Amino acid sequence: MTRFERMEAACRERREASHGVLLTDEGRDRRIKCVRRWLRHVRTCVTMMRVCEEELEAERDRLDMLKGIAYDGDSRGSGLLNGDDRIVEHIAHIDEIADRMIGYSTEYRDAVIGAKEVFSRLTCHDLAGAVLEEHYLQRRTWERVGRDIGYSESRVKHVADDAMVECYELMPHEWRENVPRADW
Repeated sequence: MTRFERMEAACRERREASHGVLLTDEGRDRRIKCVRRWLRHVRTCVTMMRVCEEELEAERDRLDMLKGIAYDGDSRGSGLLNGDDRIVEHIAHIDEIADRMIGYSTEYRDAVIGAKEVFSRLTCHDLAGAVLEEHYLQRRTWERVGRDIGYSESRVKHVADDAMVECYELMPHEWRENVPRADW
């Protein structure tokens, strides 16, 4: 272990002790595991909204193409007036996607806003919240996050691990692991 790593570990222990918790390596790993599970859920929420947005955009593009085909000067007239089923199906599918997005938006929005709120409260490192947000919400690799802020990939992962330990106390309770306390 280098001098810098020893100093960093000592700072981490003091910081964790100041929150009233002195963690073993096992406890630290368990907290990181729980926080990763929660952040993967938040990342999935972001992904699902993006998938719906892309699906909606693609369906609108297909509808625009059909409208162009339906109104090309064919002697039958416009598709909508003659009951073109394909256009009606696309409109119904767009409505279905929009309804799904409305349902997702409440749950997913709350998850993302909650994560951003937790990130903003992190004190372990100046860039801790930004590192987690870039990786889990913006879907950037650890390497890319490090390059963007001028850190090595391994340093970014250390910052992220410290941030996740702190996140454990701030994240929603339902994502925490229910481990009985030894002092009860």
